Amino acid sequence: MVFGLSDDLNNTKFLIRCALASLISFVLGAILETADLFGMEKGMVLLLMSVSIIFLVFDFLLRYFFEVVTGEKPCAIDRSSKLGGYPTNGFWMKHPSGRIIKWIDYLFAILRYAIPILVILFFLELIKTIN
Repeated sequence: MVFGLSDDLNNTKFLIRCALASLISFVLGAILETADLFGMEKGMVLLLMSVSIIFLVFDFLLRYFFEVVTGEKPCAIDRSSKLGGYPTNGFWMKHPSGRIIKWIDYLFAILRYAIPILVILFFLELIKTIN
């Protein structure tokens, strides 16, 4: 849900719903991890159930940084996007008219996915090392 509708995270209601769903997933992962129902390596269930909250935390931090630097909300990049073109609106989020795609939108899009993936890979390696 979070990865496919990422531009709609600019909408506060949608962001709160995603944060709530991610928090529930994280808490459920912590409960399942302590119950050890699946017999997986220690930490694996919690990590798997925390993917969405990891994404949201970094997405929130990057959005905040983006807004401080540029003074506007970032827009999601899709395959039809080009520099100087107009961004595609989300389901619940509409960009202001006149908003064009800049190089920093591409940087935001790359970092929005690369950082959480690298963090998850780090924790996977840590889990493998510990167990």
